[in-house]
Amino acid sequence: MLKILLLTIALVLSACAGPGFDLLGEGRAKSYIEYSDFDKFDRDMQASVNSENLKVVRVVFYEKYAPQELPQRVQAWISSAETHSGVVSFKYPEGQESIRVDTSIGQKLNRLLDQILNLNFSLINHSEHPISNRDVLIELNRTQSGDLYIQRVNFIKRGAVLDSNQA
Repeated sequence: MLKILLLTIALVLSACAGPGFDLLGEGRAKSYIEYSDFDKFDRDMQASVNSENLKVVRVVFYEKYAPQELPQRVQAWISSAETHSGVVSFKYPEGQESIRVDTSIGQKLNRLLDQILNLNFSLINHSEHPISNRDVLIELNRTQSGDLYIQRVNFIKRGAVLDSNQA
């Protein structure tokens, strides 16, 4: 009988405890964030891009995403930076800066920018991820078969200078 009474009290107290708490806690400010399609990614991004100490926040990927396949979660962060006067630019694989971009690569990059802009318009009234004072540098690379992929996305504090070893 005592066990049933204690169990009932425990259940009543747990029901009255409120909405609960986040087991993963607050996001941590980090200079390298591995992309994952979880809320923890957004919490870590928010803490990182708002940190005064981090000049560059790099998003790295487990998979090789083509420019037009950039995950929507990352697109939202890029769009937010752009909404707040951030500049989005691309860094091509080494030695290809002077090579003319062929039509298919240009089309892929245009589709990526269109996706970012479309997302941008949907976020104008409410920015889920407020990010200011950051520019975005999307670093591209090639697979062995020659396909273009996104190596990492850098959110750079305006005024900070990347040395060639950082980029």
